[in-house]
Amino acid sequence: MPKATVYFPDELFEAARQYEISLSPVCQRAVEEELRRCRAAAEARKDLLAVAARLTRTRRDGGLDRDDDFIVGFSLGARWARDHASLTELRNLVDMVRAGASRIALDPEHSLPVFLTGHYWDSDPAPDAFTRLGERAFDRGVLAGTREVYDAVEPYLDLAME
Repeated sequence: MPKATVYFPDELFEAARQYEISLSPVCQRAVEEELRRCRAAAEARKDLLAVAARLTRTRRDGGLDRDDDFIVGFSLGARWARDHASLTELRNLVDMVRAGASRIALDPEHSLPVFLTGHYWDSDPAPDAFTRLGERAFDRGVLAGTREVYDAVEPYLDLAME
């Protein structure tokens, strides 16, 4: 079992010693509880994208409008970033978005076009579909969803590599 060092304020440590509290199981339970809370929060956030898309579609009768296109794009962009993107693909795309690129050109072999072809389009998109990513509400949603996931996970990337 791995060991960890935990630091306590002097008064807290002395009080625990006075009552002969075994700190290891107390700390383990605290970490387990915090992990349960973090996992529950992550699961709740994951489902919010689908809920938002579903709720938006109930506002209107008829087909998708610009708001709906953005929500669908956001949901798919987040799903691609969460489940399919490589770290390099994700960082490069988010770097372009952060730099303010209004149009982004992706190689047809990039996993985002491949993912969208399998999850959004019924057939292969037009050859120039990814030379102008960002022009339509759907595209802006894809880019926003991608960035949302990356921004949320970025603080943890160095921790995961340790």
